[in-house]
Amino acid sequence: MAVTISEGYFSELREETDQETVYPEFDGTAEKPESSTVNTVNTGESNMLIARELKIRKADLIDALLCSVLTPLWLLNEYERQFDKEPQEVDDEPKLSSELKSSLVLIHQSYQRFIHAGAGPEAQDLRQALQWFPFVFKDLTQLVDLHCYAALQATESSVGRRKLGARLRRRNARRCREDFDAILELDRQHFGAWEWLFPENKDRYEYVQGLLAKERLWLASRQQLVTANSGLVLYIANQYKGGFLDFDDLVQEGQTGLLKAADRYDYRLGFKFSTYAGYWIRQAISRALSRCERVVRIPCGQIGVINKFFRDREQLILRLGKEPSLQDLAGHTGLSLEEINKILAISQAAVPIEASAENDEDTYAPIDFLEQQVFSTPFGVLAQSDLEQLIEQAFRILSPREAKIISQHFGIDTEREKTLKEIGAELNLTRERVRQIEMAALNKIRSHYGGQLGNFL
Repeated sequence: MAVTISEGYFSELREETDQETVYPEFDGTAEKPESSTVNTVNTGESNMLIARELKIRKADLIDALLCSVLTPLWLLNEYERQFDKEPQEVDDEPKLSSELKSSLVLIHQSYQRFIHAGAGPEAQDLRQALQWFPFVFKDLTQLVDLHCYAALQATESSVGRRKLGARLRRRNARRCREDFDAILELDRQHFGAWEWLFPENKDRYEYVQGLLAKERLWLASRQQLVTANSGLVLYIANQYKGGFLDFDDLVQEGQTGLLKAADRYDYRLGFKFSTYAGYWIRQAISRALSRCERVVRIPCGQIGVINKFFRDREQLILRLGKEPSLQDLAGHTGLSLEEINKILAISQAAVPIEASAENDEDTYAPIDFLEQQVFSTPFGVLAQSDLEQLIEQAFRILSPREAKIISQHFGIDTEREKTLKEIGAELNLTRERVRQIEMAALNKIRSHYGGQLGNFL
């Protein structure tokens, strides 16, 4: 049972893009703009033309793929496997959006009606449902490979089999075989063989050759847009030099962001491609740096939480005028103490312990300055004990109010350090009066025990 889903996809787009676009020309009556302005305008117009061509080529490829029933079957099989996976944070494959899930549900419902009714209005409904699906780069390339594999099973010509086999050897033939077997098993109850996968009244080999030709044109336009804007990657990557990645690695990561921008850009929205691509390039480089600067990889969602926490911490430091305690951070951010400790633990950047080979012999590595804290030295224990006794003696010469102000302001035998304003509110004094009492108390301690306390500095 061969089935054809009628053509005509993206006809509205073609009508729009086939219209002649008129750009303003310099007629010599106005003042000639600067060369940099001309280059910027020309680059913007060139990107727009290439992006429009890329959109057309991608539409042609999708239009050809929608003629085959293999396309909806692969989509349902591929994305149902993603539904079954445990939710996890993946950089390159974000969680399925609600719009994507709704599109898959519509395709599934239309396909169920189609396999029971066959050609007719049901086929048109299935095609219309497929038109709303947001195909990405991976979807299109894997679908073309899968059609090549299916045609290879049906082609008897040795020349055709050799060409298709060479194509599959360059790609993932094993993945195609697994997907194809899963699709056949998925609907073997409705179709006894796999010939129904190809459009009716079309030679399978010629149909796949047409797919390959459309894919080549699409990839060529995609590469042209990326090549024309490779300088933008170099410019942005240069702003991130000096981190944990070499410049070549920064450029490589930026190229992945540029490719993602080329696949998602829609020229009809009116904004420049360079503006749109800059966001994706910076995102790719920033995520690569965040992966490399920590020993333990942190999901991108958690990185956003960490960044927000440290922004709130800086705001709290400016407001208090000192380093906030964990209780202050918990009250300001709304996080629990356990969550704050976890954020502080996983947000530490990696530092090389050994000195690099480029360092001079007289320089020191961080390991040379690390303190051994496994065992407390006897001298350290004695010094700490003597200091506590000396502080206790110093407090005896102070009045109860002076001792309370000193202990609360410096966090001695208290849960946290308090500001002068907080102490004044508790003692019903102004902040300035609390400061005066504190200075008088410190002068008393300095006059009696200043020399002895200085030995512990």
